[in-house]
Amino acid sequence: MFRSNIAKYRQIINNAVNADKTVREKFETHRKFMEVLSKSPEAVEAAVPSGGQSNLANSSAVSTLRGLMEEVETIKAERDVIESELNSSSFDMKAEFMAALAKDGAINEPPMSVECLGKHFGPLQTQVRQSIERQGELVARIQSAHSQFVNERGSTTNNRDEVMSQLAAAHDAFRDLQNHLKEGTKFYNELTQLLVVTQNKISDFCFARKTEKEELLKDLTQESSRQTTPAPPARPEYHKDVPTGPPSSAPSQPTPQAPGQGQPGYPYGGWGTL
Repeated sequence: MFRSNIAKYRQIINNAVNADKTVREKFETHRKFMEVLSKSPEAVEAAVPSGGQSNLANSSAVSTLRGLMEEVETIKAERDVIESELNSSSFDMKAEFMAALAKDGAINEPPMSVECLGKHFGPLQTQVRQSIERQGELVARIQSAHSQFVNERGSTTNNRDEVMSQLAAAHDAFRDLQNHLKEGTKFYNELTQLLVVTQNKISDFCFARKTEKEELLKDLTQESSRQTTPAPPARPEYHKDVPTGPPSSAPSQPTPQAPGQGQPGYPYGGWGTL
């Protein structure tokens, strides 16, 4: 179980390390412009290249675009009026239908409706069509004037747009990194708690095995000491008839000697020595 949990935690940590590398690469990519955004507004403005507005203030392209924007506002106002007239326009076909019924005895509804709708909405339809045509012409003129304006801006404005894009990307990256930092902090706090619990379990397991080892070694040492104590030698079979007491001390009886007493090589010397 310990090996399985450790392998799982190791895989989780490896995945987290790879994710941390991705986050760090993103931070290093946008680090320069994030440092710019962390400065004062004046410093940020100074870091952005000039767009050359002073040179373009009297440009013909700028004047043309301003006039075209005024025409756009005019078209928008005209369309608001047309929309208001369409919403407020209403008519009743009942009188026409009753007159046709009294005259012809029948109502031919489709042509009567088309004719009536043409009378009421024909002028508005003409205005809408003319407005759409003007819009197409105006869009073409705006595109042409914009192309001229871009050419007049030159490379300075391109650098300005690039820096502005980098600042916007750095701002978005900062927000993402901030979210990643919160998620990463929560993740590592929870993982640390799991690792501490696992570490305590392994420490308890090791302590229990160490205690068990010491007890087993103690038992083995005691058992070995009991087995190594020498036992008294057993008496040979031919000594069963030898008296165990001391020899008689009566003066009238001479002490008998065993055969071979005093001879070299005899194991125990003589009876008297037992």
